[in-house]
Order: sequence, then C-alpha cells, then structure tokens
Amino acid sequence: MKKTTLILMFLMMFCSSSFASPLMDYSPGKTALDFSVHSNTQLDVSSFKAHSSSIPIEWGITVGLDGKFALQYQQFSLMTNQGDPTSQGSLRPASQNFKEINLLYKIDKNLSVFVGALRHTYHTTDGYYDWTAPTVTAFQGGLVGVAELGNGFSAYGVVAAGTKSARKYEVGLSYAILPELDIDVYYKDQKVLLSNPDYNRVKGMGYGITYKF
Repeated sequence: MKKTTLILMFLMMFCSSSFASPLMDYSPGKTALDFSVHSNTQLDVSSFKAHSSSIPIEWGITVGLDGKFALQYQQFSLMTNQGDPTSQGSLRPASQNFKEINLLYKIDKNLSVFVGALRHTYHTTDGYYDWTAPTVTAFQGGLVGVAELGNGFSAYGVVAAGTKSARKYEVGLSYAILPELDIDVYYKDQKVLLSNPDYNRVKGMGYGITYKF
C-alpha cells in the first residue's frame, strides 16, 4: 500500500510539467512503437526465486484515437533458469508471457488514466515434468504520468492494479536522441496470481527505444 501511495504521489507531481515519453499525444493516428530488453530479471513464485535464462523482450504499440483516447497493446516474454535451491526444492525452468490491452484517457498533457485486461500464461518443464498453469485473465486500471527534465531528458511512471492480484509499478528515464526517437531505461515490477495461492512476480531493469510518428 505504501508503494502504491508513493508512486501515485510521484505521478501527480507531473501534472504541471511539459510533454515527455511515453506517448501523450492522442491525435487520431498518432503512434508510438516501443521495444526493449531486460537484464537479469528476477522471478518470484511465492517463496521461490529464479532468474532469466535468456534476454527477456518487451514490446508495445500505442495509437491515438481522437485526441483524448488511445489504444495500447503490450507484450512481455520471459524465460527463466532452474530456481535458487531452498529447503522445499526449487522452481523448474519456465517460460511465460504477459499480454495487455488498455484504453487510455488523457486528463491533461502529462497525466492519463487507463483501464484494460491482462492475460498471463506460464509453462514449466525440466525434461521430466511438464506443467502449464491455468491462463489468468485479469482486469486492471491505472495511471501514466510524464515529466520533462530538460536537455532532452524526461521521466515517467506507470502504476496499475486489478483483479487476480494483478499490479504493476514502472519508473523510467528517457532521452530524446531525435524528435521522434527516444532511448529508455526503466525499472519494472509486475505481479499476478499464478495458481491459487501462489503468485507470480517479475522485476528488473529494462532498456529500450520508443519511436513516435
């Protein structure tokens, strides 16, 4: 609860700032394409921990509809190694996907709210045992805030919460190398129910680009 309150305060501070990444211009057809990779992303399933076995990839697209609304799709794919050993065993190697579709509404040039759906899939195998978790579909809502810091730099934050224990925090820094192209560095922490009572949580740094046209 404290994390959520702090991030909401962080987002609300942006309301009097200038335009920055991510896309906040929802003019019809205005589009942003995002692509990023993650490093050493950590997976937590209840009390068990594991780390990414390959480079996790995240991508998304946001399209303006009418000046006030935009439609967004995001996908995050992650594969993990055998988990850290514990007295109760360890996580098997696993692959998973987070897929989101959101409808955004612009409150002002620096703050948007959104509602949408999250779909999560999870499959684990070690050559001896295969298990696929039930597909989880959660409904969520949240805020996106942006602020220009000067000299081409901007900061942004995302906070979301929903059903099936879904929640996400993301805080990032962007640098505009061209008017239509940003490079991004961010920290992301996302959680959703895996199989009751276990939850699935991934967290780590991301590095990417955003192209707007």
